[in-house]
Amino acid sequence: MGGKRVSGKDGKDKATKRVTERPGITEPSDRHLVWRFGRLDHDTAFRCQNLLNTDVREVEKELETFQGELISALRQKRWLKFIPAGDMTQAGQRALWEVNDKEEGLWQLHLLRYKWRIWGYFEDPKFFFVFWDCNHDIATGNSRTRNA
Repeated sequence: MGGKRVSGKDGKDKATKRVTERPGITEPSDRHLVWRFGRLDHDTAFRCQNLLNTDVREVEKELETFQGELISALRQKRWLKFIPAGDMTQAGQRALWEVNDKEEGLWQLHLLRYKWRIWGYFEDPKFFFVFWDCNHDIATGNSRTRNA
């Protein structure tokens, strides 16, 4: 398992982070997502502390719903998908670079409410939360290759 140790703004080492591979070689599994919180971002504009206390229960309800869905179903519905760094906004790319400058992109978990998104690493069946994106600011959903 590869990775690198990076230093935070306070000079302390952060945990080794594995570079996420692009999906496509293997089919999604017929397992359920397992949530992991050990890689939460605490430093960028998309830090998980931006989740309002008043919204925590709503997020918990949505995650409970997703636990009943198979990973393959979430991927088919595009609720869980890999977003390359090139398809992210400049702010999203900067935040990704601050967390791990070797990363080619992140996985997006699209929640049902508003435009909420949770971003992180996906190592089937584990989803490691990194960023909280309540305003859909990391990636707009618009194709950057289309002129329309």
